[in-house]
Amino acid sequence: MISLKNKLILAAVVSAVNVVCRKIKIRRKRKVVRKRMNVKVHFETLLQEHEFRVYYRMSQSAFENLLSLIAPVYLKEKPRRYPDQITLRNKLQMTISWLAGGTYHTLRCLSGISRSSFYRIVHAIMDTIIITPELKLTFPTKNNEQACKIVGGFESISDRGILSGCIGAIDGWLCKIISPSSKSVGDVKSFFSGHYHRYGINVQICCDHMYWFTAFTVNTSGSRGDSMAFQFWRLNDELKKLNRPYYVVGDSAYTLSPTVMTPFTKRDLQNPHTVAERDNYNFFLSQLRIRIEMAIGILVNKWRVFKTPIHFDISKCHKIITSTIRLHNYVINHKIIEKKGHFNPEHEEWKYFRHITEVQIKMIQVIPMKKMKIRLR
Repeated sequence: MISLKNKLILAAVVSAVNVVCRKIKIRRKRKVVRKRMNVKVHFETLLQEHEFRVYYRMSQSAFENLLSLIAPVYLKEKPRRYPDQITLRNKLQMTISWLAGGTYHTLRCLSGISRSSFYRIVHAIMDTIIITPELKLTFPTKNNEQACKIVGGFESISDRGILSGCIGAIDGWLCKIISPSSKSVGDVKSFFSGHYHRYGINVQICCDHMYWFTAFTVNTSGSRGDSMAFQFWRLNDELKKLNRPYYVVGDSAYTLSPTVMTPFTKRDLQNPHTVAERDNYNFFLSQLRIRIEMAIGILVNKWRVFKTPIHFDISKCHKIITSTIRLHNYVINHKIIEKKGHFNPEHEEWKYFRHITEVQIKMIQVIPMKKMKIRLR
């Protein structure tokens, strides 16, 4: 038998619990009902305004082809569970828009998802792009046909084909990041670049004559120079295994070797007896080396997520760099396909690059002689 006192205590406890539960229900946030953007109408609007390529950095046919490439890989890794789940087309357009410089808040509001869902989707799409076999980078170490094509392309760029045997142009690019946490990296100071006075990752990249990236590495901290980063790059060992006398071209930050050609420095040009020949060599070398400068410029200006320091963990920074490099190659490949499968230097988009080459060719017989006369005086 329960006494009257215990009954009163139990009734008081039950009433107190009911009051607390009511307050919790009142304070609990109501479920947010979000409206999702109609991707089909959105695409049709951009096509009518001729702004699709500006918004997504590629044509509609390239977007649809990319969607068909990553769909089998994505559905294999993450099968669709619910019929009303956000479509893969919407996920891809969110990722491309964010990498192109869009803000996460605007994109998630248009897609009708939360902040956590947005970043989960973006990283899942980037993982899919990285593991898609059709988007894989290939360096011509074992493919003789590809190597001959690249060598011929660089030889056509070089005035009168003076420099032959070049299989790529290399350079370092500091990808800006925020100060990494001590938990994610062992030495935080190693990611601070004293030259640029900011934190970053030293990305070593190699490209061919068509601005197509053939190799890269993101395993070097920002404090290391290009010469040291190249020594830890697997490409350095691959070049030594080549049977033919192929080489890559780089700037003066790299060390001269049988597989890496670098320009003469200002100190090397002090001798008046050899200044003309060495200056001419620097010019011919710069005709090939400028390709990697242009390729990195195209990458950073097309994917504007790199315009500001990346606010993510180091591992996720690597993911962003890798996915954008693969997308860079994909866009170039699709442009070549749209131009009937070959590089047309007379096309409107390539006039700027052709203009630079023509100006350099016209100045080749003037600049070295002027420099030589000034130094002889």
